[in-house]
Amino acid sequence: MKVKANWDYKPYNPFHIEQDRPEILAIRPSKEKISFEWAYAAFTECEVFYGETGKDKTCKICGKDTAFFAVENDKEYEFYIRVGGKVSITRLACSGDFPGIVINYLHPNDNAYYFSGRFLASPSIVRLPSGALLVSMDVFSLKYPQNLSKVFKSVDDGKTWQYVTDLYPCFWGTLFVHQNKVYSIACSKEYGDLLLGCSEDEGVTWSEPIVLGRGSSFGDICGFHKAPVPVLDTGDKFAIAVEYGCWTKTFCQVVYSVDKTADFLNVENWHTTGCVPRTHEAEQLPREGACAIEGNLVQMPDGTVKNILRYGENQAMVLCIDDFDSAPVFEKMIEFPFAHTKFHIQKYDGVYYACGNLAPARNVLALAKSVDGEHWEVYKDVLNYADMPPKEVGFQYPSFFIENGYAYILSRTGFNKADDFHNTNAITFHKVKL
Repeated sequence: MKVKANWDYKPYNPFHIEQDRPEILAIRPSKEKISFEWAYAAFTECEVFYGETGKDKTCKICGKDTAFFAVENDKEYEFYIRVGGKVSITRLACSGDFPGIVINYLHPNDNAYYFSGRFLASPSIVRLPSGALLVSMDVFSLKYPQNLSKVFKSVDDGKTWQYVTDLYPCFWGTLFVHQNKVYSIACSKEYGDLLLGCSEDEGVTWSEPIVLGRGSSFGDICGFHKAPVPVLDTGDKFAIAVEYGCWTKTFCQVVYSVDKTADFLNVENWHTTGCVPRTHEAEQLPREGACAIEGNLVQMPDGTVKNILRYGENQAMVLCIDDFDSAPVFEKMIEFPFAHTKFHIQKYDGVYYACGNLAPARNVLALAKSVDGEHWEVYKDVLNYADMPPKEVGFQYPSFFIENGYAYILSRTGFNKADDFHNTNAITFHKVKL
């Protein structure tokens, strides 16, 4: 076996695991059937063995358009495939519908990605130069390594999705496109290194990532933290907000930037602000012990750049980015409807739009808008399941862009027997008219 230096695997398996076996690459349940993608060498047909958990298996022949019918809604299934005498690992799924279109699903008891986690998160979406949509997501769980991301593509504007590749190590990735190349800026794992990788074939193969900053890669020691927050195009630069720290200590806010004419894969072309001073907290922050994370860089109407960060219920922190080589400066707190959890801000047709959760839970995903980037008005629900238990249902950590009057939204979704609202079992796609 040749040594591999790139970032992509199809799929990734730990070194000690058998590499030559059929792989179930994606799962998409509904109440009528369990659909899935698979691959093995040049084979185009497989035998799928399926049944309710703990019961005898039924066998059927499937092609590349692969599914088996669910006997009943809300039932637990296990299944595996056999191809050319080789057998895949057993996967799990629960029959049942999800709001929107399921890009990928992971049952909370499915240990297929034990080397990273058991829940899907961190969705990011871009429009590719070809017109296709590209999406990434990662696999997480408390006290797991948290280092695997999966990439999917849609060539029909989000109606159907296909597996593309795995990225490893890759966590909390943000996709962005420049000069017909797609990039992902991510962490190697929770509190790990800050990485940047590139694909010149719309996500199929990726360069070996460069390291923009070194982290600890340990949960109680400071390292890099981020979410799929937007990459800001200032006209001459790309910039993104990240944090450095960890939950058991604190976080400081940092901005990374690069000139748009530079070679992004040369680390010497990147600039960092360093960390925001922490001296303002005792006097100016309204809630002791809170931290500001997952900031959105926004270019205001006067051309200045602000970092608007998640802080607490209806309260966001605003930092001023005076330049991209100096530490951000605390400016003020503002009322913001989604500030108790991760939100995403985009500017479209002269108006600022935000997507996030209405307080106090994560079972209502909504859109808000602002003409000045400071005063916000909630004006449209994307998903409203306020009548369902907030500890069991979540539509959160949205990533979106706006095009031709439509918002293309991804949700980290906990639904249909998820472990809980936070430990989500699907990434779903939603196209919403503004």
